[in-house]
Amino acid sequence: ALGLIYFRALRRAVDLFAGGSGWLWPAGLTIARIAGAVTLLTFMARLGAVPLLAGFLGFLLARAIALRMARRDC
Repeated sequence: ALGLIYFRALRRAVDLFAGGSGWLWPAGLTIARIAGAVTLLTFMARLGAVPLLAGFLGFLLARAIALRMARRDC
């Protein structure tokens, strides 16, 4: 679920930047997105290798879903 939020925020930041709404809001969204991913993966790494790999696989699955949704929108 957090991977989907990550890629949704990425899409929103790109749309804001491409829409000419300035750089502050997209930059803040990007920093928050990366900080959230780092925090989550760090927490999973502290739990061990299996949770970290599961989290990474979750991000890969979310990426595949986000790409499929982006292709459908085009």
